Amino acid sequence: MHGEIRLAVGPLVHRAKRQALLAHVLVSKYADHLPLYRQSQTFGPDGINLERSTLADWVERSLVLNPWRMRQAVMCRPDR
Repeated sequence: MHGEIRLAVGPLVHRAKRQALLAHVLVSKYADHLPLYRQSQTFGPDGINLERSTLADWVERSLVLNPWRMRQAVMCRPDR
């Protein structure tokens, strides 16, 4: 039974990490004005290889889905 719980929770944890990474990329790009090539460089020392083209695809797909909601999320950050 313990293994079943791990299997059920595992995909949710990975999904949350992916969403957090996407949110970080979007906030860095639009709120912090950090270009994608610089973001790609900052992930490198941590062992994460994210090409600028990959980040650009993520940004494009996220904005096509719901640009208004993305704008609200970026503009309504607690530190703003």
